Amino acid sequence: MITFFGKNITKDITIHAALQHLYGLGNASAFFICKKVGVSPRSYLNKLNDLNMLRIKQFVEDRFCIRGTLQQNVYRNIKRLIQINCYRGLRHRVHLPVRGQRTRTNAQTCKRVYITIKK
Repeated sequence: MITFFGKNITKDITIHAALQHLYGLGNASAFFICKKVGVSPRSYLNKLNDLNMLRIKQFVEDRFCIRGTLQQNVYRNIKRLIQINCYRGLRHRVHLPVRGQRTRTNAQTCKRVYITIKK
């Protein structure tokens, strides 16, 4: 196991797949990172030397918002929408679909009653 940006990943996985395991990075951004750093996306993580690993880490930290900071930003954006009482914020508040999906026959998971349990 290799710790890659604070996440444990097996050694026998390609660099492209390892980058996709991080929250906030997908297929296109993984290829972009490999291209800019100069590493083959098909090379394996255990074959990567320390210099290339450091270059990938530095590039991702400089250009992308990943993991905890991205999750905090999403949470803050939703909280702001709820605070300003816009339509999307109201839909978030009552746990209904936000982006215009129908609710007559679909969205059963959104329409469930959410009960918070106080300890």
